[in-house]
Amino acid sequence: MKRLMIGLLFSAALIFIFFNSQILAQNKQNSTTSNKASSKLVSTNIQSLNSSASSQQTHGSYQNNTNACASCHQTHNSSSEKLLTSDGIYSTCVSCHDGTLGIYNVFLPSTAGTFQGTTGGNPSMHVASGSLTIKSAPGGISGAHLSDDQIKAKGGNWTTEFNCASCHSPHGSYSDRLLHYNPNNMGNTNLKEGGNKAVLIPIFSYSATILSKKQIDSKEASGYPFILIRGTKANLGIIDSKINDNDTVIALYEWNTVGGQDKYRRLDNPWLYGVTYGAQRTYWTQFFKTETPDFTLGSDGEYKNVIDFSDEDVHFQFNKGYIYSSGTQLNEVIRGDIAQAYVVRLDKVKISTYGDIPVYAINQSALHQGPVDPKGTALNDSSINKITTSDGTEVAVGLGKAMSKFCSACHTDYLAHSSKEVGYFNTSEYRHSTDLDQYNCVRCHFAHGTDVTLMRDARGNTIRDLMTINNWSEAESKTYLLDSNPDSALKRYTDMAVCYACHGNLATEQIYNNPYAAQDDLYKNMPDMIPYSEQTTN
Repeated sequence: MKRLMIGLLFSAALIFIFFNSQILAQNKQNSTTSNKASSKLVSTNIQSLNSSASSQQTHGSYQNNTNACASCHQTHNSSSEKLLTSDGIYSTCVSCHDGTLGIYNVFLPSTAGTFQGTTGGNPSMHVASGSLTIKSAPGGISGAHLSDDQIKAKGGNWTTEFNCASCHSPHGSYSDRLLHYNPNNMGNTNLKEGGNKAVLIPIFSYSATILSKKQIDSKEASGYPFILIRGTKANLGIIDSKINDNDTVIALYEWNTVGGQDKYRRLDNPWLYGVTYGAQRTYWTQFFKTETPDFTLGSDGEYKNVIDFSDEDVHFQFNKGYIYSSGTQLNEVIRGDIAQAYVVRLDKVKISTYGDIPVYAINQSALHQGPVDPKGTALNDSSINKITTSDGTEVAVGLGKAMSKFCSACHTDYLAHSSKEVGYFNTSEYRHSTDLDQYNCVRCHFAHGTDVTLMRDARGNTIRDLMTINNWSEAESKTYLLDSNPDSALKRYTDMAVCYACHGNLATEQIYNNPYAAQDDLYKNMPDMIPYSEQTTN
Protein backbone atom coordinates (compact mmCIF):
# COMPACT_ATOMS: atom_id res chain seq x y z
CA MET A 1 0.00 0.00 0.00
CA LYS A 2 2.87 2.35 0.90
CA ARG A 3 4.56 1.61 -2.44
CA LEU A 4 1.27 2.32 -4.21
CA MET A 5 0.89 5.69 -2.50
CA ILE A 6 4.50 6.65 -3.33
CA GLY A 7 3.88 5.64 -6.94
CA LEU A 8 0.71 7.73 -7.15
CA LEU A 9 2.42 10.77 -5.65
CA PHE A 10 5.35 10.40 -8.07
CA SER A 11 2.93 10.13 -11.03
CA ALA A 12 1.00 13.18 -9.84
CA ALA A 13 4.26 15.13 -9.57
CA LEU A 14 5.21 14.19 -13.13
CA ILE A 15 1.77 15.20 -14.39
CA PHE A 16 2.00 18.54 -12.54
CA ILE A 17 5.48 19.23 -13.96
CA PHE A 18 4.31 18.29 -17.49
CA PHE A 19 1.20 20.49 -17.44
CA ASN A 20 2.99 23.35 -15.72
CA SER A 21 5.71 23.28 -18.40
CA GLN A 22 3.01 23.27 -21.07
CA ILE A 23 1.32 26.28 -19.45
CA LEU A 24 4.63 28.14 -19.26
CA ALA A 25 5.36 27.32 -22.89
CA GLN A 26 1.88 28.41 -23.93
CA ASN A 27 2.26 31.66 -21.94
CA LYS A 28 5.59 32.28 -23.66
CA GLN A 29 3.97 31.65 -27.05
CA ASN A 30 1.05 33.91 -26.20
CA SER A 31 3.43 36.68 -25.17
CA THR A 32 5.09 36.59 -28.60
CA THR A 33 1.96 36.08 -30.71
CA SER A 34 -0.41 38.44 -28.94
CA ASN A 35 -2.55 40.74 -31.07
CA LYS A 36 -0.97 43.95 -32.26
CA ALA A 37 -2.90 46.16 -29.90
CA SER A 38 -1.85 44.18 -26.83
CA SER A 39 1.80 44.16 -27.84
CA LYS A 40 1.77 47.95 -27.62
CA LEU A 41 0.38 48.10 -24.11
CA VAL A 42 3.33 48.74 -21.82
CA SER A 43 3.52 50.32 -18.40
CA THR A 44 3.21 54.08 -18.61
CA ASN A 45 3.81 54.55 -14.91
CA ILE A 46 7.30 53.09 -14.52
CA GLN A 47 8.95 54.65 -11.50
CA SER A 48 12.46 54.52 -10.16
CA LEU A 49 13.57 51.31 -8.48
CA ASN A 50 14.76 53.59 -5.68
CA SER A 51 11.20 54.75 -4.93
CA SER A 52 10.34 54.03 -1.33
CA ALA A 53 7.50 51.65 -0.60
CA SER A 54 5.74 54.27 1.49
CA SER A 55 5.52 56.60 -1.51
CA GLN A 56 3.29 54.21 -3.44
CA GLN A 57 -0.07 55.64 -4.47
CA THR A 58 -3.42 53.93 -4.04
CA HIS A 59 -5.02 55.72 -7.00
CA GLY A 60 -2.86 55.87 -10.13
CA SER A 61 0.89 56.47 -10.66
CA TYR A 62 1.43 52.80 -9.90
CA GLN A 63 4.92 51.39 -9.50
CA ASN A 64 5.76 48.12 -11.18
CA ASN A 65 5.95 46.44 -7.77
CA THR A 66 2.63 47.90 -6.67
CA ASN A 67 0.45 46.36 -4.00
CA ALA A 68 -2.24 49.03 -4.35
CA CYS A 69 -4.82 46.78 -6.05
CA ALA A 70 -5.57 44.98 -2.79
CA SER A 71 -6.70 48.25 -1.22
CA CYS A 72 -9.94 48.11 -3.18
CA HIS A 73 -10.16 44.66 -4.83
CA GLN A 74 -10.39 41.03 -3.77
CA THR A 75 -8.45 38.73 -6.06
CA HIS A 76 -10.89 35.86 -6.54
CA ASN A 77 -14.01 36.18 -4.41
CA SER A 78 -16.19 39.19 -3.67
CA SER A 79 -19.80 40.10 -3.09
CA SER A 80 -19.37 42.94 -5.58
CA GLU A 81 -19.39 42.77 -9.38
CA LYS A 82 -15.99 44.47 -9.79
CA LEU A 83 -14.40 42.24 -7.11
CA LEU A 84 -14.46 45.19 -4.74
CA THR A 85 -13.67 44.77 -1.06
CA SER A 86 -17.10 46.15 -0.12
CA ASP A 87 -20.57 45.79 -1.58
CA GLY A 88 -20.55 48.40 -4.36
CA ILE A 89 -18.49 51.41 -5.36
CA TYR A 90 -19.84 53.87 -2.78
CA SER A 91 -19.27 51.45 0.13
CA THR A 92 -15.76 50.68 -1.09
CA CYS A 93 -14.82 54.35 -1.36
CA VAL A 94 -16.18 55.40 2.02
CA SER A 95 -14.58 52.42 3.75
CA CYS A 96 -11.40 54.55 3.56
CA HIS A 97 -12.68 58.05 2.92
CA ASP A 98 -14.76 58.15 6.09
CA GLY A 99 -11.52 59.05 7.85
CA THR A 100 -10.67 55.45 8.73
CA LEU A 101 -7.70 54.99 6.40
CA GLY A 102 -7.70 57.51 3.59
CA ILE A 103 -6.28 61.02 3.74
CA TYR A 104 -9.53 62.72 2.82
CA ASN A 105 -12.66 62.35 4.95
CA VAL A 106 -15.69 63.20 2.79
CA PHE A 107 -17.95 63.45 5.84
CA LEU A 108 -16.12 66.49 7.20
CA PRO A 109 -16.50 70.03 5.80
CA SER A 110 -14.21 70.85 2.89
CA THR A 111 -14.02 72.97 -0.23
CA ALA A 112 -16.13 70.28 -1.90
CA GLY A 113 -18.72 70.43 0.87
CA THR A 114 -19.70 67.36 2.83
CA PHE A 115 -21.58 64.09 2.47
CA GLN A 116 -22.93 64.36 6.02
CA GLY A 117 -25.52 66.85 7.13
CA THR A 118 -26.78 67.73 10.58
CA THR A 119 -30.23 67.12 12.01
CA GLY A 120 -32.36 70.16 11.26
CA GLY A 121 -29.59 71.67 9.09
CA ASN A 122 -31.57 71.26 5.84
CA PRO A 123 -28.74 69.40 4.12
CA SER A 124 -28.57 68.33 0.50
CA MET A 125 -26.03 66.00 -1.06
CA HIS A 126 -25.02 64.55 -4.37
CA VAL A 127 -26.60 61.11 -3.89
CA ALA A 128 -23.54 59.03 -4.83
CA SER A 129 -24.70 55.81 -3.19
CA GLY A 130 -25.86 54.26 -6.47
CA SER A 131 -29.56 54.62 -5.72
CA LEU A 132 -30.06 57.03 -8.65
CA THR A 133 -29.11 56.86 -12.32
CA ILE A 134 -27.16 59.63 -14.03
CA LYS A 135 -30.20 60.63 -16.09
CA SER A 136 -31.72 61.98 -12.86
CA ALA A 137 -29.34 64.95 -13.02
CA PRO A 138 -31.14 68.32 -13.38
CA GLY A 139 -30.33 69.91 -16.71
CA GLY A 140 -29.48 66.50 -18.14
CA ILE A 141 -31.03 64.23 -20.71
CA SER A 142 -34.29 63.93 -18.75
CA GLY A 143 -35.24 67.27 -20.33
CA ALA A 144 -35.49 65.53 -23.70
CA HIS A 145 -38.26 63.17 -22.45
CA LEU A 146 -36.82 60.09 -24.16
CA SER A 147 -37.17 56.36 -23.53
CA ASP A 148 -34.16 54.46 -22.17
CA ASP A 149 -33.49 52.96 -25.62
CA GLN A 150 -33.53 56.44 -27.19
CA ILE A 151 -31.26 57.72 -24.42
CA LYS A 152 -28.71 54.96 -25.04
CA ALA A 153 -28.64 55.86 -28.74
CA LYS A 154 -27.61 59.39 -27.81
CA GLY A 155 -24.41 58.23 -26.13
CA GLY A 156 -23.31 58.80 -22.56
CA ASN A 157 -23.87 56.50 -19.60
CA TRP A 158 -27.16 58.13 -18.62
CA THR A 159 -28.92 54.91 -17.60
CA THR A 160 -26.12 53.68 -15.28
CA GLU A 161 -26.00 54.29 -11.54
CA PHE A 162 -24.55 57.50 -10.13
CA ASN A 163 -21.77 56.84 -7.62
CA CYS A 164 -18.36 58.14 -6.56
CA ALA A 165 -16.74 56.80 -9.74
CA SER A 166 -19.14 58.87 -11.85
CA CYS A 167 -17.09 61.95 -10.96
CA HIS A 168 -13.76 60.48 -9.85
CA SER A 169 -11.48 58.00 -11.60
CA PRO A 170 -9.98 55.70 -8.95
CA HIS A 171 -7.19 54.37 -11.20
CA GLY A 172 -5.80 57.74 -12.23
CA SER A 173 -6.78 60.87 -14.08
CA TYR A 174 -5.51 63.87 -16.02
CA SER A 175 -7.22 66.12 -13.48
CA ASP A 176 -6.61 67.17 -9.92
CA ARG A 177 -8.66 65.41 -7.23
CA LEU A 178 -8.90 62.45 -9.61
CA LEU A 179 -11.81 64.08 -11.42
CA HIS A 180 -12.83 61.69 -14.17
CA TYR A 181 -11.25 61.91 -17.63
CA ASN A 182 -14.51 60.65 -19.15
CA PRO A 183 -17.48 61.51 -16.89
CA ASN A 184 -20.74 59.95 -18.02
CA ASN A 185 -18.81 58.67 -21.09
CA MET A 186 -19.30 62.11 -22.60
CA GLY A 187 -15.70 62.19 -23.78
CA ASN A 188 -16.76 59.51 -26.25
CA THR A 189 -20.09 61.17 -27.07
CA ASN A 190 -20.63 63.39 -30.11
CA LEU A 191 -20.35 67.13 -29.52
CA LYS A 192 -23.83 67.49 -31.02
CA GLU A 193 -25.18 65.39 -28.13
CA GLY A 194 -23.46 67.50 -25.49
CA GLY A 195 -20.30 65.39 -25.40
CA ASN A 196 -16.62 66.08 -26.02
CA LYS A 197 -15.99 63.99 -29.14
CA ALA A 198 -15.50 65.61 -32.55
CA VAL A 199 -16.37 63.17 -35.33
CA LEU A 200 -15.39 62.92 -39.00
CA ILE A 201 -13.10 65.92 -38.75
CA PRO A 202 -11.47 66.81 -42.09
CA ILE A 203 -7.69 66.52 -42.34
CA PHE A 204 -5.66 69.22 -44.11
CA SER A 205 -1.99 69.26 -44.99
CA TYR A 206 0.04 72.02 -43.39
CA SER A 207 0.71 75.21 -45.34
CA ALA A 208 2.02 78.64 -44.39
CA THR A 209 -1.47 80.17 -44.53
CA ILE A 210 -3.62 77.36 -43.15
CA LEU A 211 -3.79 78.69 -39.58
CA SER A 212 -5.12 82.12 -40.52
CA LYS A 213 -7.80 81.07 -43.03
CA LYS A 214 -10.92 79.25 -41.94
CA GLN A 215 -11.06 75.94 -43.76
CA ILE A 216 -14.57 74.65 -43.03
CA ASP A 217 -18.02 75.86 -42.16
CA SER A 218 -18.98 75.34 -38.53
CA LYS A 219 -21.85 73.16 -39.77
CA GLU A 220 -19.44 70.46 -41.00
CA ALA A 221 -20.01 66.89 -39.85
CA SER A 222 -18.17 67.55 -36.61
CA GLY A 223 -20.58 70.40 -35.91
CA TYR A 224 -17.77 72.55 -34.52
CA PRO A 225 -14.86 74.55 -35.97
CA PHE A 226 -12.25 71.80 -35.61
CA ILE A 227 -9.80 70.55 -38.19
CA LEU A 228 -6.92 68.10 -38.10
CA ILE A 229 -3.63 69.28 -39.59
CA ARG A 230 -1.00 66.95 -41.00
CA GLY A 231 2.65 67.98 -41.15
CA THR A 232 6.04 67.55 -39.51
CA LYS A 233 6.63 68.22 -35.85
CA ALA A 234 8.34 71.48 -36.83
CA ASN A 235 5.26 72.51 -38.85
CA LEU A 236 2.97 71.87 -35.89
CA GLY A 237 5.27 73.30 -33.22
CA ILE A 238 5.60 69.99 -31.38
CA ILE A 239 8.71 69.22 -29.34
CA ASP A 240 9.11 65.46 -28.94
CA SER A 241 12.48 63.68 -29.21
CA LYS A 242 10.77 60.40 -30.14
CA ILE A 243 9.51 61.91 -33.41
CA ASN A 244 11.94 62.08 -36.32
CA ASP A 245 12.19 65.33 -38.29
CA ASN A 246 10.52 63.82 -41.37
CA ASP A 247 7.83 61.81 -39.56
CA THR A 248 4.21 62.61 -40.34
CA VAL A 249 2.30 64.12 -37.42
CA ILE A 250 -1.43 64.86 -37.08
CA ALA A 251 -2.87 67.14 -34.38
CA LEU A 252 -6.23 68.74 -33.60
CA TYR A 253 -6.85 72.47 -34.13
CA GLU A 254 -9.74 74.74 -33.16
CA TRP A 255 -10.76 78.04 -34.73
CA ASN A 256 -11.10 80.68 -32.03
CA THR A 257 -10.42 84.27 -31.17
CA VAL A 258 -7.65 85.27 -28.77
CA GLY A 259 -6.56 88.87 -28.32
CA GLY A 260 -8.79 89.96 -31.20
CA GLN A 261 -7.10 87.58 -33.63
CA ASP A 262 -8.99 84.77 -35.38
CA LYS A 263 -6.91 81.70 -36.16
CA TYR A 264 -6.56 77.97 -35.70
CA ARG A 265 -4.77 77.00 -32.52
CA ARG A 266 -3.47 73.54 -31.70
CA LEU A 267 -5.24 71.79 -28.83
CA ASP A 268 -2.96 69.85 -26.52
CA ASN A 269 -5.89 68.38 -24.62
CA PRO A 270 -5.43 64.60 -24.15
CA TRP A 271 -7.22 62.23 -26.49
CA LEU A 272 -9.09 59.28 -25.01
CA TYR A 273 -7.99 55.69 -25.44
CA GLY A 274 -10.86 53.22 -25.36
CA VAL A 275 -12.57 50.48 -27.37
CA THR A 276 -16.23 49.71 -28.01
CA TYR A 277 -17.11 46.20 -29.16
CA GLY A 278 -20.22 45.69 -31.27
CA ALA A 279 -20.76 44.82 -34.92
CA GLN A 280 -17.15 45.89 -35.27
CA ARG A 281 -14.35 46.81 -32.89
CA THR A 282 -14.28 50.61 -32.71
CA TYR A 283 -11.56 52.61 -31.04
CA TRP A 284 -12.82 55.87 -29.58
CA THR A 285 -10.10 57.83 -31.40
CA GLN A 286 -9.46 56.68 -34.97
CA PHE A 287 -8.74 57.90 -38.50
CA PHE A 288 -10.34 57.05 -41.85
CA LYS A 289 -9.12 56.79 -45.43
CA THR A 290 -12.68 57.36 -46.66
CA GLU A 291 -15.20 60.19 -46.26
CA THR A 292 -17.46 57.92 -44.21
CA PRO A 293 -16.23 55.08 -41.98
CA ASP A 294 -15.54 51.86 -43.91
CA PHE A 295 -14.85 48.86 -41.68
CA THR A 296 -14.08 46.36 -44.48
CA LEU A 297 -11.57 43.76 -43.32
CA GLY A 298 -8.36 43.09 -45.22
CA SER A 299 -6.61 39.75 -45.68
CA ASP A 300 -4.71 40.33 -42.43
CA GLY A 301 -7.94 40.60 -40.46
CA GLU A 302 -7.50 44.36 -39.91
CA TYR A 303 -9.65 47.18 -41.25
CA LYS A 304 -8.33 48.27 -44.66
CA ASN A 305 -9.52 51.87 -44.46
CA VAL A 306 -9.14 52.64 -40.77
CA ILE A 307 -6.07 53.69 -38.78
CA ASP A 308 -6.40 53.01 -35.05
CA PHE A 309 -4.40 51.91 -32.02
CA SER A 310 -4.03 48.36 -33.37
CA ASP A 311 -1.81 49.53 -36.23
CA GLU A 312 1.83 48.80 -35.46
CA ASP A 313 3.47 51.55 -37.50
CA VAL A 314 1.59 54.51 -35.99
CA HIS A 315 2.13 55.96 -32.56
CA PHE A 316 -0.73 57.50 -30.59
CA GLN A 317 0.35 60.03 -27.98
CA PHE A 318 -3.02 60.12 -26.23
CA ASN A 319 -1.82 62.16 -23.26
CA LYS A 320 -0.37 64.85 -25.56
CA GLY A 321 -3.08 64.94 -28.24
CA TYR A 322 -1.33 63.87 -31.45
CA ILE A 323 -0.35 60.87 -33.57
CA TYR A 324 2.81 60.27 -35.62
CA SER A 325 4.35 57.72 -37.97
CA SER A 326 7.51 57.15 -40.01
CA GLY A 327 5.47 55.25 -42.59
CA THR A 328 2.99 56.43 -45.21
CA GLN A 329 -0.31 55.45 -43.53
CA LEU A 330 -1.05 58.89 -42.11
CA ASN A 331 -0.73 60.42 -45.58
CA GLU A 332 -3.73 58.36 -46.68
CA VAL A 333 -6.26 59.38 -44.01
CA ILE A 334 -8.75 62.18 -44.75
CA ARG A 335 -11.07 62.18 -41.71
CA GLY A 336 -10.73 61.49 -37.99
CA ASP A 337 -12.74 60.92 -34.81
CA ILE A 338 -11.16 62.50 -31.75
CA ALA A 339 -12.55 61.61 -28.31
CA GLN A 340 -11.26 64.27 -25.93
CA ALA A 341 -10.59 63.89 -22.22
CA TYR A 342 -12.03 66.22 -19.60
CA VAL A 343 -9.27 68.02 -17.70
CA VAL A 344 -9.74 70.12 -14.55
CA ARG A 345 -6.72 71.75 -12.95
CA LEU A 346 -6.66 73.45 -9.54
CA ASP A 347 -4.32 75.68 -7.57
CA LYS A 348 -3.29 73.36 -4.73
CA VAL A 349 -1.47 74.52 -1.60
CA LYS A 350 0.35 71.99 0.57
CA ILE A 351 -0.88 72.09 4.18
CA SER A 352 0.48 68.82 5.60
CA THR A 353 1.67 65.31 4.73
CA TYR A 354 0.28 61.81 5.18
CA GLY A 355 3.41 59.69 5.44
CA ASP A 356 5.37 60.72 2.36
CA ILE A 357 2.25 61.92 0.53
CA PRO A 358 1.50 65.67 0.49
CA VAL A 359 -1.96 66.85 1.54
CA TYR A 360 -3.30 69.84 -0.36
CA ALA A 361 -5.91 72.51 0.23
CA ILE A 362 -7.49 74.36 -2.70
CA ASN A 363 -7.07 78.03 -3.54
CA GLN A 364 -10.68 78.55 -4.59
CA SER A 365 -10.10 82.11 -5.81
CA ALA A 366 -8.01 80.81 -8.70
CA LEU A 367 -11.13 79.04 -10.03
CA HIS A 368 -12.76 82.44 -10.48
CA GLN A 369 -9.82 84.19 -12.17
CA GLY A 370 -8.50 85.20 -8.80
CA PRO A 371 -4.79 85.38 -7.94
CA VAL A 372 -2.78 82.18 -7.76
CA ASP A 373 -1.16 81.41 -4.43
CA PRO A 374 2.62 82.10 -4.36
CA LYS A 375 3.04 78.73 -2.64
CA GLY A 376 0.49 76.93 -4.82
CA THR A 377 0.98 74.47 -7.66
CA ALA A 378 -0.56 76.70 -10.34
CA LEU A 379 2.24 79.26 -10.34
CA ASN A 380 4.77 76.93 -11.98
CA ASP A 381 2.28 74.65 -13.76
CA SER A 382 2.71 75.29 -17.50
CA SER A 383 -0.59 73.53 -18.25
CA ILE A 384 -2.48 76.33 -16.43
CA ASN A 385 -2.81 79.54 -18.41
CA LYS A 386 -2.00 82.67 -16.45
CA ILE A 387 -2.00 86.42 -17.08
CA THR A 388 -0.35 89.22 -15.15
CA THR A 389 -2.65 92.08 -14.20
CA SER A 390 -1.65 95.74 -14.18
CA ASP A 391 -0.72 95.57 -10.50
CA GLY A 392 1.57 92.58 -11.11
CA THR A 393 -0.80 89.93 -9.75
CA GLU A 394 -0.59 86.49 -11.38
CA VAL A 395 -4.10 85.31 -12.27
CA ALA A 396 -5.20 81.86 -13.48
CA VAL A 397 -7.32 81.67 -16.63
CA GLY A 398 -9.68 78.90 -17.72
CA LEU A 399 -9.92 76.88 -14.51
CA GLY A 400 -13.53 77.84 -13.80
CA LYS A 401 -14.68 77.20 -17.36
CA ALA A 402 -13.09 73.75 -17.27
CA MET A 403 -14.90 73.01 -14.01
CA SER A 404 -18.26 74.00 -15.50
CA LYS A 405 -17.58 71.86 -18.56
CA PHE A 406 -16.85 68.92 -16.27
CA CYS A 407 -20.13 69.42 -14.39
CA SER A 408 -21.99 69.68 -17.70
CA ALA A 409 -21.11 66.08 -18.52
CA CYS A 410 -24.26 65.29 -16.49
CA HIS A 411 -25.91 68.72 -16.10
CA THR A 412 -25.49 69.28 -19.82
CA ASP A 413 -28.01 72.04 -20.50
CA TYR A 414 -26.66 74.10 -17.59
CA LEU A 415 -23.49 74.97 -19.53
CA ALA A 416 -24.83 78.18 -20.97
CA HIS A 417 -24.61 81.93 -21.28
CA SER A 418 -27.40 84.13 -19.93
CA SER A 419 -29.91 85.84 -22.24
CA LYS A 420 -29.73 82.96 -24.69
CA GLU A 421 -32.03 79.99 -25.21
CA VAL A 422 -29.57 77.15 -25.37
CA GLY A 423 -29.51 73.46 -24.57
CA TYR A 424 -28.87 70.07 -26.08
CA PHE A 425 -31.97 68.42 -24.65
CA ASN A 426 -34.26 71.32 -23.78
CA THR A 427 -33.75 74.32 -26.06
CA SER A 428 -36.72 76.42 -24.96
CA GLU A 429 -35.38 77.80 -21.69
CA TYR A 430 -33.01 80.60 -20.72
CA ARG A 431 -30.14 79.77 -18.39
CA HIS A 432 -27.76 81.41 -15.95
CA SER A 433 -24.22 81.98 -17.21
CA THR A 434 -21.84 79.18 -16.28
CA ASP A 435 -19.43 79.49 -19.21
CA LEU A 436 -17.10 82.07 -17.65
CA ASP A 437 -14.38 81.65 -15.06
CA GLN A 438 -16.09 84.23 -12.87
CA TYR A 439 -19.45 82.44 -13.04
CA ASN A 440 -18.79 78.71 -12.90
CA CYS A 441 -20.76 75.95 -11.22
CA VAL A 442 -18.74 75.74 -8.01
CA ARG A 443 -19.01 79.50 -7.47
CA CYS A 444 -22.52 78.87 -6.19
CA HIS A 445 -22.62 75.14 -5.38
CA PHE A 446 -20.64 72.57 -3.45
CA ALA A 447 -19.72 69.40 -5.35
CA HIS A 448 -20.44 66.94 -2.52
CA GLY A 449 -23.16 68.57 -0.45
CA THR A 450 -24.15 71.37 1.89
CA ASP A 451 -25.61 72.05 5.29
CA VAL A 452 -26.27 75.05 7.56
CA THR A 453 -22.88 74.45 9.19
CA LEU A 454 -21.19 75.18 5.85
CA MET A 455 -23.40 77.91 4.42
CA ARG A 456 -22.65 81.63 4.40
CA ASP A 457 -24.62 84.82 4.02
CA ALA A 458 -24.06 87.25 1.16
CA ARG A 459 -21.07 88.78 2.92
CA GLY A 460 -19.46 85.40 3.37
CA ASN A 461 -20.18 85.14 7.10
CA THR A 462 -20.32 81.68 8.66
CA ILE A 463 -21.90 80.63 11.95
CA ARG A 464 -18.59 81.30 13.68
CA ASP A 465 -18.29 84.75 12.07
CA LEU A 466 -21.80 85.77 13.11
CA MET A 467 -21.18 84.67 16.68
CA THR A 468 -18.13 86.94 16.75
CA ILE A 469 -19.42 89.94 14.75
CA ASN A 470 -22.96 90.12 16.16
CA ASN A 471 -22.31 88.47 19.51
CA TRP A 472 -25.01 85.95 18.64
CA SER A 473 -25.34 82.53 20.15
CA GLU A 474 -24.67 79.49 18.00
CA ALA A 475 -28.40 78.77 17.86
CA GLU A 476 -29.19 82.33 16.70
CA SER A 477 -26.51 82.15 14.03
CA LYS A 478 -27.81 78.80 12.76
CA THR A 479 -31.37 80.13 12.60
CA TYR A 480 -30.15 83.09 10.51
CA LEU A 481 -28.21 80.85 8.08
CA LEU A 482 -30.71 77.98 7.86
CA ASP A 483 -31.87 77.53 4.26
CA SER A 484 -35.65 77.78 3.90
CA ASN A 485 -35.71 74.82 1.55
CA PRO A 486 -35.20 71.41 3.17
CA ASP A 487 -33.44 70.44 -0.07
CA SER A 488 -30.87 73.21 -0.18
CA ALA A 489 -29.57 72.40 -3.70
CA LEU A 490 -25.90 72.03 -2.70
CA LYS A 491 -25.67 75.82 -2.31
CA ARG A 492 -22.70 77.59 -0.74
CA TYR A 493 -24.90 80.49 0.43
CA THR A 494 -28.18 80.31 2.29
CA ASP A 495 -31.41 80.84 0.39
CA MET A 496 -31.10 83.54 -2.29
CA ALA A 497 -28.01 85.00 -0.67
CA VAL A 498 -26.37 82.83 -3.32
CA CYS A 499 -27.70 85.42 -5.81
CA TYR A 500 -27.20 88.53 -3.72
CA ALA A 501 -23.60 87.64 -2.88
CA CYS A 502 -22.76 88.26 -6.52
CA HIS A 503 -25.42 90.63 -7.85
CA GLY A 504 -25.28 92.77 -4.73
CA ASN A 505 -21.62 93.55 -5.16
CA LEU A 506 -22.07 94.33 -8.85
CA ALA A 507 -24.00 97.43 -7.76
CA THR A 508 -26.76 96.76 -10.26
CA GLU A 509 -28.99 99.77 -10.65
CA GLN A 510 -32.17 98.11 -9.40
CA ILE A 511 -30.48 97.07 -6.17
CA TYR A 512 -28.34 100.15 -5.67
CA ASN A 513 -30.92 102.89 -6.27
CA ASN A 514 -32.93 102.79 -3.08
CA PRO A 515 -32.58 104.49 0.31
CA TYR A 516 -31.61 101.27 2.06
CA ALA A 517 -28.61 100.39 -0.11
CA ALA A 518 -25.29 100.42 1.72
CA GLN A 519 -23.93 103.25 -0.43
CA ASP A 520 -20.47 103.38 1.11
CA ASP A 521 -20.21 99.73 1.96
CA LEU A 522 -20.38 97.89 -1.36
CA TYR A 523 -18.15 94.85 -1.27
CA LYS A 524 -16.21 94.51 -4.49
CA ASN A 525 -15.41 90.81 -4.46
CA MET A 526 -17.81 87.95 -3.93
CA PRO A 527 -16.53 86.06 -0.85
CA ASP A 528 -15.46 82.63 -1.96
CA MET A 529 -12.45 81.59 0.05
CA ILE A 530 -12.55 79.00 2.81
CA PRO A 531 -9.34 79.39 4.86
CA TYR A 532 -6.79 76.64 4.26
CA SER A 533 -6.86 75.84 7.97
CA GLU A 534 -10.51 74.80 7.60
CA GLN A 535 -9.89 72.62 4.55
CA THR A 536 -9.22 69.44 6.45
CA THR A 537 -10.43 66.89 3.95
CA ASN A 538 -10.70 67.83 0.29
